[in-house]
Amino acid sequence: MAKERLTLSIEENLLEKSKEVVPNISQFVEECLAKRIGWGTEAEFPIHSAEEELDKIGTSMVNLHIMTEKQDLVKKHQELEDHKLDLIWTTIFNKYRRNEDLSFEYLQEASENLGVSSEVLSDVLYIAENEKDFKERQKFARWKSSYAKYKEFMESEQ
Repeated sequence: MAKERLTLSIEENLLEKSKEVVPNISQFVEECLAKRIGWGTEAEFPIHSAEEELDKIGTSMVNLHIMTEKQDLVKKHQELEDHKLDLIWTTIFNKYRRNEDLSFEYLQEASENLGVSSEVLSDVLYIAENEKDFKERQKFARWKSSYAKYKEFMESEQ
């Protein structure tokens, strides 16, 4: 790159002392200026690199936000699905506890929605109804925990 002649005014004593320590004052001043304004490869704070890094950080922050929102949506969707299953379970369990007539069609529909056979659903209802311990009985308020208790029971029977 072409260089341009420049006239600087420096205190005379400072110039004399500088020549003893710095043999090429022009080169020294050029390097100091480049470092100060973030110019070139040896800059202390390269402006062009900082802008690139800020762009990367901005992109990363947007990606992180999108990932977090996606995880939140997946979590909310799962909570909604669990809530739907809990409503089905609570309805059928309450009917069972009140000795209401559970038609085969109703039991079949509920078992399909809960993802188990009607035989398994009948067993889960029976186990839930016959739990005597109050704290353990509270675990039967939700479908997933009720089904997990059923599986524990089946494993202990084997």
